Amino acid sequence: MKLKKAALISLIALVFIAIALSAVMAGVLTAQQNIPASVNVGGKITSTVDIGVYSNPEATTTCTNVDWGNLGQGSTATKTIYIKNTGNVSETLKMITINWNPSFASSPLTLTWSQEGTTLEAGSIVPATLILKVAADTGSLSDFSFNIVISGTA
Repeated sequence: MKLKKAALISLIALVFIAIALSAVMAGVLTAQQNIPASVNVGGKITSTVDIGVYSNPEATTTCTNVDWGNLGQGSTATKTIYIKNTGNVSETLKMITINWNPSFASSPLTLTWSQEGTTLEAGSIVPATLILKVAADTGSLSDFSFNIVISGTA
């Protein structure tokens, strides 16, 4: 009986030691993940009817994705895309971002562009500069993605 009790006490002590070591290791790993040196960013681009988004000035290569590469905290990145009015009437351009992953990424990141509110005549093409700003402190954010929606209203 004493042997069983001693074995049980030893087993319980080992379990507590294992739990304590796991907690310490989890704390160490979490601390390392909360200090990202850079972020990997991707963004899909979609558009509404009569608005096309292209990666070249001739508007022959459709642009469906923006690869921002690695960005450090406090940095700014720019990408140029080309917007074409494929319809028959003038369109006023607007851009929004949706589907942030993780959802809190929209706080330390800001995406703006050079064509907000621009009226684009039917058949016309304009370059648009996308500007992504990363806050100086992104917290636990490392990899993220979002979708860019470019629309036109008559």
